[in-house]
Amino acid sequence: KQKLTDEKKAKWEAINKEAKEKMDALSQDATLSKEEKKKKKMAIKKEKEAKFLELLTPDQQVKYKEMMEKKKKDSEARQGGS
Repeated sequence: KQKLTDEKKAKWEAINKEAKEKMDALSQDATLSKEEKKKKKMAIKKEKEAKFLELLTPDQQVKYKEMMEKKKKDSEARQGGS
């Protein structure tokens, strides 16, 4: 878990809110195929993560990336791996 200053917490909340609004709008968009929605959701997630990383110090970025790698490996292990 990363410790953020109050200012960074506020920025993180704004990033989350913006991403949620984009996801909600995407869910309501009947003109897109399932595959197009999936691609756009992935792009929104990547954009959100990039903005989040900008809030972190270099040391926090390393810890965050390590945490995400562990989470990914744990998830793959639960799903039988690949």
